[in-house]
Amino acid sequence: MGELGFYAKQLKHEERIRLFGLVFTALALTIHSIAALSPPESANNAHANDILYGGISSQADLLAKYDRNEQSIRDIMTSLGITRSELQQTSETSRTPSGLRF
Repeated sequence: MGELGFYAKQLKHEERIRLFGLVFTALALTIHSIAALSPPESANNAHANDILYGGISSQADLLAKYDRNEQSIRDIMTSLGITRSELQQTSETSRTPSGLRF
């Protein structure tokens, strides 16, 4: 009878270990699926061909870079006939690299 009790306890212990392993396997698969379905975005959204390296984040950012003549942006705009007051009248919009609005 003693051996049967020991065997029953051993089975319960093994059952808990298997359940514990199953739970962690399911958790790992869930985390893996989330990571695979939502790939990371590029940390470097700038390109060497950008007129303003890294782009602009707002109209105020554009005007500040224009005032500092960062990367000769004021000179470029002047040569195109675009004044600061025209830049102030612009409205903000976002574009992805593929040109789609969001």
